[in-house]
Amino acid sequence: MGATAMQEVEASIDFIADKFNDEKPFYFHPASGAAINTEEIQLSNITWDARPVKLHSMRNASLSLEKNGFCYVEHKSHYLPYDGAPAEITTKYQKETEQMMQSYFNAEFVTCYDYRRRKNSPVTVEAYDPDDPQHVDQVAKGAHVDITIGTIADFVTRLLTPEQQNKYLTPDFRLRVVNTWRSCLPVCHDRPLAVCDYHSIDPHDLIPTDRVYPEWLQEIYHLRYNRRQKWYWLPEQRDHEPLVFLSYDSWAAGNARYCAHVSFENPLVDAFGAPPRESVETRTLVVTRK
Repeated sequence: MGATAMQEVEASIDFIADKFNDEKPFYFHPASGAAINTEEIQLSNITWDARPVKLHSMRNASLSLEKNGFCYVEHKSHYLPYDGAPAEITTKYQKETEQMMQSYFNAEFVTCYDYRRRKNSPVTVEAYDPDDPQHVDQVAKGAHVDITIGTIADFVTRLLTPEQQNKYLTPDFRLRVVNTWRSCLPVCHDRPLAVCDYHSIDPHDLIPTDRVYPEWLQEIYHLRYNRRQKWYWLPEQRDHEPLVFLSYDSWAAGNARYCAHVSFENPLVDAFGAPPRESVETRTLVVTRK
């Protein structure tokens, strides 16, 4: 591993602009193949505020999922996705992720409900299909958290059967929504992920944002810039070093409950002549006993 693995870098991160006092920010994702005239239909009202941010190296830092909202682990995947891979690779990768989560948390119940491949390449509005797990999406823009605390209850009930709800939605259990983020290339240099220390985030800087899909509505948080935020990255991230971070934790006792994150232009990438990023991410509901 090179000397850059220990480096701090300064990079530009897009935050949501501080203008949404009377209007709620939104994205609109049309159905795949829909004929959309973007001159007549506004797909988003969001504007970005790009800020230079210092990114600290995770390597040899004292960080944990419980305290900071993120960490990285050693875990080799046997089912890394690739272009042209059979659809069963997706299912096997999700099952593999569930096994990793069950072992990591000693969980009572896990379900990997979302899987997404991404590349650092553009995707047209017409080609985007959020319902297709084989679809390769472009890198996400803007510092964000994947779900709001106010909408998590309805979301979780859609993932659980009535019997599971009766069992797990009780004071005896702790529910987490946990993300994994892994490079599909041997090393990720291009557009790596940045994550923000939970305890450096002012909750007033979390702006609820609607993501409107053809069949459902999802509310996420976008993050406003605050100079007190502390950001990290994993330099020279290997494909066996997935990031693990929180989108939600039902337990609230001074622990981290979510993790704001976003990819960024790596200022060191020119030194490597790196190929465009390819990554895979999952979201898993994890239930443990308190």
